[in-house]
Amino acid sequence: MSAVREIPSPTRPIWLDDEAISAVEMLFPRGYGAQRSDDRVVLSAIVQVLRTRGLWRELSAEYGLPWKTIYRRFVRWAKIGILDEIFAVLTIERDGRRVLAVTADILNGHGSGALLMQRGLFPLLTELTGDV
Repeated sequence: MSAVREIPSPTRPIWLDDEAISAVEMLFPRGYGAQRSDDRVVLSAIVQVLRTRGLWRELSAEYGLPWKTIYRRFVRWAKIGILDEIFAVLTIERDGRRVLAVTADILNGHGSGALLMQRGLFPLLTELTGDV
């Protein structure tokens, strides 16, 4: 029997705090040319969609970026391995303690995440949190 997990509200945005960002900021790719969208905003939005199992198109307007920008960054970062490294160390605060922001279970619970997991794009996360 599996434990019932509360899924965060898709209407309340998740914002990554300074502690979370400082642990992963060295993993963000360097921008070249045109101004890049804020990595904190993009990563917060990615975590929001995955944790709530929401649709990319329904992303909160509070993030201030088009959903396609967030989705494209999710796919691009996954393909080059950046998200796997980030998700292996990215934590958020829940109930007074730090927990992984995205686990293999969370990825497998979302259509886009499950597809990329099946393609083997998250080996570190799978090893760290187990494959379901």
